[in-house]
Amino acid sequence: MAHAVATADGSRETSVDSAPPPAEFSALKTLVEVSLGLNQNEQSSRTTASPSKLSHSSSLAPPLNGSESDGNGTGFDREASILLIGMRGVGKTTLGLMLATYLNRPFIDADRVFERIFSTTIKDVIPKHGWEYFRNGESAILKNLLRMQGKGAVIALGGGVVELEENRALLMEWSRMRKPCIHVCRNFGDVVSYLHRQGTKSTWAPFVESVQDIYNRRIPWYLECSNLTFVTLSRSTNTHPALALKHVEPAIQRMGRVITDQPSPFQPFVVSWTGPRTSCLVISGSDAALHDATELELVSRGVDVLELRVDTLGPPPSPQPRSLDPFADPELVGTHHTSLPMAILRHRSHLPLMFTLRTSIQGGLFSGSREAYLELVKVGFRRASDFVDVELILEDTEIEQLMAFKRSRSQVIMSYTWSSEYSREMRWNSAEVEAMYRRAVRLGADVVRLSLPAHSISTNFEASILQSTLSAEEGSIPLVAICTGQAGSMSRILNPVLTPVTHPRLRLRDEPGSLSQKELEQGLRLNGLIPPRVLADFVPGGFSPLSAIIREGVRELGLSYEFIPAVEANLLNFVSRADFGGAVIHESTASLPPLIQATVAARAIGFADVAFPSSSSTSNKFGGTPSPRRVLVENCRSLAIQTVIKRHLSPVNLLGRWTTALVHRAEGQVGREVVWALRALGVTRIFAVQCSEAVLPVFNSSSGDESSTVPPTRSILPAASPPPELSICRLDSISSLTRSAAHRLPSIVIYCPPSSSSPVGSPSLSPADVQSRILPPCLVELSTGGVILDLCTSQHATTSDDDGWIRTTGFNVDQETANQAFSALTSKRLPADLVAC
Repeated sequence: MAHAVATADGSRETSVDSAPPPAEFSALKTLVEVSLGLNQNEQSSRTTASPSKLSHSSSLAPPLNGSESDGNGTGFDREASILLIGMRGVGKTTLGLMLATYLNRPFIDADRVFERIFSTTIKDVIPKHGWEYFRNGESAILKNLLRMQGKGAVIALGGGVVELEENRALLMEWSRMRKPCIHVCRNFGDVVSYLHRQGTKSTWAPFVESVQDIYNRRIPWYLECSNLTFVTLSRSTNTHPALALKHVEPAIQRMGRVITDQPSPFQPFVVSWTGPRTSCLVISGSDAALHDATELELVSRGVDVLELRVDTLGPPPSPQPRSLDPFADPELVGTHHTSLPMAILRHRSHLPLMFTLRTSIQGGLFSGSREAYLELVKVGFRRASDFVDVELILEDTEIEQLMAFKRSRSQVIMSYTWSSEYSREMRWNSAEVEAMYRRAVRLGADVVRLSLPAHSISTNFEASILQSTLSAEEGSIPLVAICTGQAGSMSRILNPVLTPVTHPRLRLRDEPGSLSQKELEQGLRLNGLIPPRVLADFVPGGFSPLSAIIREGVRELGLSYEFIPAVEANLLNFVSRADFGGAVIHESTASLPPLIQATVAARAIGFADVAFPSSSSTSNKFGGTPSPRRVLVENCRSLAIQTVIKRHLSPVNLLGRWTTALVHRAEGQVGREVVWALRALGVTRIFAVQCSEAVLPVFNSSSGDESSTVPPTRSILPAASPPPELSICRLDSISSLTRSAAHRLPSIVIYCPPSSSSPVGSPSLSPADVQSRILPPCLVELSTGGVILDLCTSQHATTSDDDGWIRTTGFNVDQETANQAFSALTSKRLPADLVAC
């Protein structure tokens, strides 16, 4: 099957054989021929299947590949093949390859299967035999692919597969059985431009009608046949060509995790009564953050979730008096209005996304029909939102209908707002408020969000008392209790979970009682809800550059940390302090005291550069007995090396089981960090040139005791399963690497400093060193290139020559190390202008 893998001569290609393996392909070919009546050999028919059951006009077969669910609750069948449908030119093949590589699955392109079976291109078959002939063959291939490759693959289907009713019936049944079928869509103008671009997929047959007519006819079919939607965005014009599709990589990988029920590496918290306080930034349709990546980063600093107010997208409805019926006077916000803003947030931020459609009676702008509301909320589930808001003004049966669309990795927030117009006497301790909470729990909410007008300052404390009472109940779910109005600001400070915040540059900044993230942090600190914590720098020589960046990040976000000189005699004394918040260190992990535990990475490398309190030591925000303090140490530099490599590795060279790397002169601590980073990324072979024998065992070191409670890493990268093979090939020089010597040529090249004592950014290399680092011809000639990480250079530069190799430096690793350290210490992302990678 096909990946963007190495060929037999060691090269890597982007044009791959997207069909099943030879034996399976032969059987598939026979089945398709029988289905179309092209194979009359009775023996072939008897040894494959009954023609009546395989015929093109047969009725829909029983459920494909087993039962309706794999026992994964409201999730997908994790073993089922993933189907991609959508218009020609939206990127199904590219996304399919990315998804297959990430999930370590084979990839099948149905159009390429057709061409192999019929030994012709689609472009040539249409003039000779017509569209009906092609559609019949396409349908037979679909039917038999679902039977033979119904598990464990990623399959990209042709754009016109939905033209036949029986194909739509097959796909609708596939989706109904909770098997993933992704509708890939793209801005229509971008699709048209791509289709008319000279040289675009010469195997495509020309349309016989306008693209607009085809698009309008097929869109409803794509929607009814799929259960997920993925929106691709065109790249910016200043993006390096090798990274043209890099912006969609995190989003499609996130979709893959939703389908296979893998935890997200980007969601640093679990919504619960315990753990760190969390906040969500409310973004409306008119905010510049939806159109400007720099603006989005600026306004979202320090927050944990992005909440998109879907009801504010597009032209706002004309002002009208509110009615007791929020669904009167339909004003439908079309599903297409939600596609682009959600895609922008997905592509430009790693933060979890909350989908909120607020009706007019609940304080929003949506005044469409009840049916329209239900359909639009389903869009939130289709787009695999991390959180979906469902209003409790719905009937139980309607909420149950929506809950049937819930994905295993989506959390449902059930909300209700009492407006001041109808609830002048409502109090948080009333039976009606508790009944609303209990109803949401009964209906399966993961979080309940209730809002009540603040009659006085005491209303805020009544809300907090209710939260405290509920948090003491065993198994209770979190309640977001917000008091509306100017007097309700304190409720936002007291609320521990998903507190809504705004920013001075956002449209909803003037809502009475609202707070920015900075104001929220300040209020928590002034009211003693976050105890002051201290950070220290134990690196020899005083405050290090890393500490300076972290200190500036703390100031920028308004966090309650204070940097102090390392006045304690040793690290153990400092971490034993009650106000210990973390430390920048330079410590060996060989002899750590029991109080301090090393993560798997730090333990394997033997060195740590940051110490921080374990998140498990956090108690209930409303009191209770805190769990015993535990301190972790991490090697953030190795995590930074992983991130920099992954950031600059083009989609053509996506990390997978075939990935290999070339490492030059890995020695000492830096060498161990490099080798471990490659192991963590899933690299299966290292070509080691002049590397110390002492660092190479790290590549094959154990991942640690599986029963250990020590977190394996705090990296933002996905947790990967151990590589199937780990091997080291020692070379005398880089020039000795040849196609014949390497089964798969490396896509990652790392130059380490000349000696273990040389820091990153050491003086210029000697002529001999420069000569020893020249790429061999087999890599220079490699059309797919790769990434070269030069840890000997401190210059801030990311460049690329015409050879396809992207070159980055140790400067970027230093900056990303600061980002990783800041995240470990504060659970926040460092502001982008402080990390100019």
